Amino acid sequence: MIYNTLSNLNQRQQVSYRRLQMLEGDWLSYLTQHTSEKLEITRMINMGLPSTSINLYKTLIDKISSLYNQDPIVTNPDLSPDQSSYLSSFDLFRKHQKLNRYVVGLRDAAIKIDWHNEDHLAPAGPSLRLLTPDTFEVCCHMDTPTIPFEIKELRCRMIDKREVYCYDVYSVEDPSNPHFRVVGTDKKDYTQYLINNNTYPYLENGQPYYPFIDPDNNPYLPFAFYHASESTSFFSPYELEELVEATLDIALDWSFYRFCLLQSSWNQRYMVDCDLLGLKPDPDGRSQHLVVDPTSILQLSSRGENGSGQLGQMESPSDLKSIAESIMLHIGSIRDTLGIKVDATIQAQSGLSLAIKNDDLREIQKQYTNHFRQGDLELLKKTSLINNLYSPTQLPVDGYSISYPSIPLSTDELTSKFEYQMRLLEAKLTTKEDMLQVINPGMTREEAEAKILEIEGPAILEPVKTAEALNGAQVTSALDIVTKAALNQLPRESAVAMLQLFFNLPEEAAEKIIGNIGTQSQSIVVNTAPNPQGV
Repeated sequence: MIYNTLSNLNQRQQVSYRRLQMLEGDWLSYLTQHTSEKLEITRMINMGLPSTSINLYKTLIDKISSLYNQDPIVTNPDLSPDQSSYLSSFDLFRKHQKLNRYVVGLRDAAIKIDWHNEDHLAPAGPSLRLLTPDTFEVCCHMDTPTIPFEIKELRCRMIDKREVYCYDVYSVEDPSNPHFRVVGTDKKDYTQYLINNNTYPYLENGQPYYPFIDPDNNPYLPFAFYHASESTSFFSPYELEELVEATLDIALDWSFYRFCLLQSSWNQRYMVDCDLLGLKPDPDGRSQHLVVDPTSILQLSSRGENGSGQLGQMESPSDLKSIAESIMLHIGSIRDTLGIKVDATIQAQSGLSLAIKNDDLREIQKQYTNHFRQGDLELLKKTSLINNLYSPTQLPVDGYSISYPSIPLSTDELTSKFEYQMRLLEAKLTTKEDMLQVINPGMTREEAEAKILEIEGPAILEPVKTAEALNGAQVTSALDIVTKAALNQLPRESAVAMLQLFFNLPEEAAEKIIGNIGTQSQSIVVNTAPNPQGV
């Protein structure tokens, strides 16, 4: 029995497409529709077009989609140096920052993997195309609802010199008969047309074939799938829907604030039984208007016989401060609902500003890391399989591992963590390797051990004599510590302790290396001479 994950296709696609438009900043039509559902038509017309200057959804998704700010580190014990260099030339992660935003915001996405033959535009190599969930369908069996056996990608093709929207259908439901077909949205099959016109992508001696079969003779879909969370179904289109709706509400609130600011943020002035001299009603009896500025002097005449005209003003009906505080309260409630620690401020010119602490961003990264790792490992495996079909340079298919560099620690964070770890080390409650891993988020145990060995040389296995000279790598590391202390990026006490700990130096020797850095007698010379190269 087959379970089609898109039984409610249109609604799911609309939800995903709305989010995509909001991520891309093209969401005025959705905000206008939302406004029409909340306000009477007269009020909506008076207020004018709503403001899209505050997009909480986009701002938050952009902020927390930081997993690929640095390229992941790919390793495989079966990769030779030449193979590793060849794989790096593919630049597989060049689109992953956008992919990160799509997966976090839309909750699902995919990468189509194909092969591009060398031409005048690009060299031979893998061709990667990002797919958002509004552009493809999948079919799964009921007992494996997250593993597709068929995918239908919506694309525009030229058929009889006209553009026709079609589905590229890849199916491996029957392992003995995998196939690729092109079917129009009107369900008309265009596969034979493409074969006859030699535009079918997989032809051998004029005959169609399915190339995506692994060395064990198992067919596979040439796609890598990415998900933001575990789910009982393939797609999760409604996760974070409360954030989307809140964004529309807050944008409407902000539009009302802007309307009040521009139209009713001053005291309303009025006249009773008075005329402006030199200004008469028009022939229809309607009052004329006079444009003035703060330097204008108005001459008035009373309509009454004994000077009974009156001037006055009413206070503004809009409390802008209260409206702004209400918007901030609304944002705070959404923040608490999502469980994200955010300091939000609204700025009149730049819209919404969100500040999320680095520690919180690292925790968010950890939540998504395993899900993205599954997709990236699938991408590496299928890219290698497809490469091995077309390229003489073969790549291992299995054995890949991948790690993601964390957000670097700031100077303050580094100093605080180092001092705390030093106290643990002195109390013999941690090891040097553990300490390095804490100070360098994302560093593996093997990398920490290698770094200690690089810094200490053979000292980690056999203590060196303190009189021995430091090797080249140790000298470079020691100079780095001294430089950071001189630039006030590291407290003097911490620098001395690091020299003692990392290089087995006695305190007296470490103090001598640091010198008077960090003391009152330290003098800093700044070179103010102009750079002749202008660099």
